[in-house]
Amino acid sequence: MNPLMRLSAGMLGGNVLIGYMIGSAAVNFQQVQEIDRLNSEVKNREEVIANERKNVQNHKQFIRSKDTLTRRFCDQYFKGEKK
Repeated sequence: MNPLMRLSAGMLGGNVLIGYMIGSAAVNFQQVQEIDRLNSEVKNREEVIANERKNVQNHKQFIRSKDTLTRRFCDQYFKGEKK
């Protein structure tokens, strides 16, 4: 094999290797971007869920306080009308 063919084969092999590495890096970069996007979406959903849980707890507390006030009112209003 003459030296020029070896040089060409080496350059071709090097170019193939460099192309493969660049392609792998591009795929990895796209995957990292997709993972980051999905993680931020999960974080946003967790925040929404936490806010909704907090709203439910606040509503439950509101209902309990209304129930307590209603019971007190009924106890005092109907004090003399026990069966």
